[in-house]
Amino acid sequence: MLAEERRRLISEQLAREGTVLVKDLSAKYSVTDDSIRKDLDALQKKGILRKTYGGAVKTREIAHELLISQRLAINPEGKRVMAQKAIKLISDGDFIFLDNSTSNIELAKMITELDLKVVVATNMIAAMLELAKNGSFKLLFIGGELSRTLDGFVGTATCQELSLYRFDSAFLGAAGVDLEDGSVFTFMPDDGATKRTAINSAIKPYLMLESRKLSADGNYRYAKLDEFTAAISDGPKPKGMEGQWI
Repeated sequence: MLAEERRRLISEQLAREGTVLVKDLSAKYSVTDDSIRKDLDALQKKGILRKTYGGAVKTREIAHELLISQRLAINPEGKRVMAQKAIKLISDGDFIFLDNSTSNIELAKMITELDLKVVVATNMIAAMLELAKNGSFKLLFIGGELSRTLDGFVGTATCQELSLYRFDSAFLGAAGVDLEDGSVFTFMPDDGATKRTAINSAIKPYLMLESRKLSADGNYRYAKLDEFTAAISDGPKPKGMEGQWI
């Protein structure tokens, strides 16, 4: 195999998994560690990756805050996959919280379609409208300061209300995640504080995480990955995360 072809394949693996190790690549392609290091050097010069001790990670980008109409159009199939995984974690009688995440709109649709016997709280308008289509379960809407970008309510009043509840599970979104240090990002402090309160109010907090967000950062770090019961994703499990990935 020519070096260029190997580098292309390494780039594709990075896009899927977010990180690679020299020893794994050398075994996979039957070449020396030095050959792989040269490949990583070449890809780093192109801005495709950043070398780390023993391997490399995908170059990260700052995610841009988008309106809900724009976010809904991105990766709809991945959102459905995540919702299908999340719905299996909900049992009749549960009290759950859905935050400002477009993946949670898909989850709200499934809860309504399956007519689950649950109590649902949400601070997201689009999720509330989906859940309001079925009157057989209890729906609580969490108010506060309206964020038109997020299509929901965040801030001090929202946090105060959330802190009064004890959820069996909460499903939270993110703008990006850094697997190296476990940071979970959103865009605004008010949204971050709201998500933080939801984590503290849930027995089992889950992160709704599209795999594309493993190479993105937001502007505000609101949690660490190990604070979640698990991450629910549309992609493969990253190395070392098997016990925390669904």
